[in-house]
Amino acid sequence: MHKAGQLGRSILPAVACILSGLAVSFVFWPYRTGFLAYIVLIPFVIFSGLREGRKGCLLHSYLFGFAYFMGTLYWIAMLDKEQMTMPWLRLPAATVLCLYLALFMLLMGFVTRRLVLARVPYELALALAWGGVEYLRSLGPLGFPWGSLGYSQTPYPVVTQQAALIGTYGISVWLVLLNALLARLVRPKRLVVLALAAGLFAVPVAGGKLVLGAARSGDTVHLAL
Repeated sequence: MHKAGQLGRSILPAVACILSGLAVSFVFWPYRTGFLAYIVLIPFVIFSGLREGRKGCLLHSYLFGFAYFMGTLYWIAMLDKEQMTMPWLRLPAATVLCLYLALFMLLMGFVTRRLVLARVPYELALALAWGGVEYLRSLGPLGFPWGSLGYSQTPYPVVTQQAALIGTYGISVWLVLLNALLARLVRPKRLVVLALAAGLFAVPVAGGKLVLGAARSGDTVHLAL
């Protein structure tokens, strides 16, 4: 029982970070739930271990990043066969892309730790590192700005007005800072229940979207009951 408890405590942070990453996909189009961007990162903020420098904190950042991008860019694996020369590459290509993009979240975790060690407040360090890495991700021949958190606020003109001053990445910094500050108000035990509830909601919805998307693209998805 003691070992089982230890195993649960070691797995819980990774699971919470993965669920937090998957939940981010619901803040973007076509969902009309961009308001979730104000709270969706709270599990990651608390359980990543970046504040304390806990063992595995960079791995948690990478897992979060992979779930973040896989949940956001899943549609690449569902493109119509006519849109690709080699349709069988859809899923491998989407997976490799997300594995690559997750490296930027690992970098974000590393920079956050460096800033925290330099005595920058954790919440501010996380927000600045996030915004800086998002900007970095958009540069160069491999630049990929899709999925920047600031884009989640496009349905809210009142919020996006600040983009004229701070840009999309500034809005991302603002959203991460809000999440990090709100995380101070949440008790971890209650957050476990919230994360589990989010998972129970997200998995069936994502599965349903996969089935519908495959149907539209002409593929057939068989579900074993």
